[in-house]
Amino acid sequence: MTWASLVGVIALGVLGQEINLTLPTWFIPFTGAVVMLGSGFYQYSRGYRVSPITWLGGVVLVLFLAYSLYVDPTQQFGGASLIVFFFVILFGIITGDT
Repeated sequence: MTWASLVGVIALGVLGQEINLTLPTWFIPFTGAVVMLGSGFYQYSRGYRVSPITWLGGVVLVLFLAYSLYVDPTQQFGGASLIVFFFVILFGIITGDT
């Protein structure tokens, strides 16, 4: 579900650009952080092992979000967020963890 949600966030960002929907600069890092950290907390509360890369990816996205909100509101982190998504999914495929 985590991977599907991340792909959904990517699709929403791409489709938003295709139909000229202007998303705020913080949208992709925010939704990605919600997905990763929400998934981590949900899995942890159910007693499942949560990969450290999920926590790390969520924290990196929160840092992108904070920078975009408080330091430079014009800074785009869509591409950097996609790289974080890619590494989280790739690490999950390699190790079998999410």
